Amino acid sequence: MFGEWFCQNWYANCFTIATVVASGLISWVISAIYYRIGNRNNLKSSVIFPVVELLKEPYSEINYKALCKISDEYSMRYMNKRERKAFNDLQSAYRDIRSYHENSVNAGILYEYFEYELAKNNIKWKSIPVVRPAKGV
Repeated sequence: MFGEWFCQNWYANCFTIATVVASGLISWVISAIYYRIGNRNNLKSSVIFPVVELLKEPYSEINYKALCKISDEYSMRYMNKRERKAFNDLQSAYRDIRSYHENSVNAGILYEYFEYELAKNNIKWKSIPVVRPAKGV
């Protein structure tokens, strides 16, 4: 009975099936686009904007811990590979410089300049660590 009816109205039924499938695909594509947009907005509001605000503040151990907490956000999964690499590089650099003090940075710069001047004047030298019995190297 169903087969007879379907065959009698073949073109109309095929057209109906095709429009339902096309409508479903279009709906699926629109939903996927809005889902992606929503995920990117969530990423911006819960990861990117807090990181930007964090970078406006001075470097510190507390801010590094806040950056690590931000990196544990669920929204981090919506980053693409390039963004994730940049974030990991930022986190690594922040870890390296969070404990820098101006005096140690200036001493490092002077030491590098000293090495440069010695090399420029073809002076070969070897650094020897100073050992203090009470404090070690």
